[in-house]
Amino acid sequence: MNDLDFVQAAETSLNHLPDMSELAAFRLTRRNLGLGHEALGEFHLRLEFVDLAQLTSAVDRDATRADSVEAFHHAFCSLITNVSLALPLGFTSRLYL
Repeated sequence: MNDLDFVQAAETSLNHLPDMSELAAFRLTRRNLGLGHEALGEFHLRLEFVDLAQLTSAVDRDATRADSVEAFHHAFCSLITNVSLALPLGFTSRLYL
């Protein structure tokens, strides 16, 4: 897999979500200089949603598999191998003493 093709497919697939208010932001980073554990993978894609309702809306839209959605989704997801997923939740900054 060509790394530039992967990045282009990710950006193409995800750039239409902010226009639809279903994604607050996304960030694609890459492990450099051999630093980082191999189990973490080479690329790290972080999707940021305002709340769980926004996440649910994005997932529901993708689940329709409409032609306009499926073309973006397949072009990107077909390039992904050995994926690890996580769903971290925001941590409140309020301290309770």
